[in-house]
Amino acid sequence: MKTAIFSFLAIVLLVILSLFVLPGCNKSGVLPAANKTTASKSTSLDGKSDTVTKPPVKKDTVAKPPVKKDTVAKPPVKKDTVAKPPVQYSTVPLTGDQITLVPHFYKSPTADSSYLYFVAQTKNFYCGISLLHTSYSLTIGNYSIGFLDVVQPSPCVIGDGPIAATISFTTNPAGPMPVGTFPLSVTLNGTTYTGSITATATTISFNWTYTSGVLITPQQISK
Repeated sequence: MKTAIFSFLAIVLLVILSLFVLPGCNKSGVLPAANKTTASKSTSLDGKSDTVTKPPVKKDTVAKPPVKKDTVAKPPVKKDTVAKPPVQYSTVPLTGDQITLVPHFYKSPTADSSYLYFVAQTKNFYCGISLLHTSYSLTIGNYSIGFLDVVQPSPCVIGDGPIAATISFTTNPAGPMPVGTFPLSVTLNGTTYTGSITATATTISFNWTYTSGVLITPQQISK
């Protein structure tokens, strides 16, 4: 009789325990461990939690040797250097040449200063960077120009052509070009050409009759 009673109580106790077991627990009443943790807890029937620490997972590290690039020493690149002959200058006479004088009038926009100037151009060809050698003066109203020679380089690297020079009859101190008639003389290849300049309040005209040697064109300009 006692044996039957104890058996009955044991069955009742098991039923009660099965009702109070948490959902998701295994048969021992322990929750399953979370993935990828280093420690897990289990709860025993006496209410105490046992903690089990898992050692960290070490990855095998294999030291890789540094990658070396093949370096090939390249010889320095040398540029071909060609020795250039030094530039030499020589004086060339104006024999057989003809000079054309183109007159211009300059008036300063900021001061009471004005003067006559010519652009002289050769008829013959010379090296393009040659210098037309001239002399000129304005003395007590007398205008004088002399064409001496041409200074040109050798070798010539830019080709030949007519060359020009600017001849400016400025005064010191600077002032306006006076009104009146003034003598003009031009020397070229030993020949002196003469004429005159007449300046009014509005124009400058040239009394010049030559058709060769030294020309002046145009023979009247505005001031």
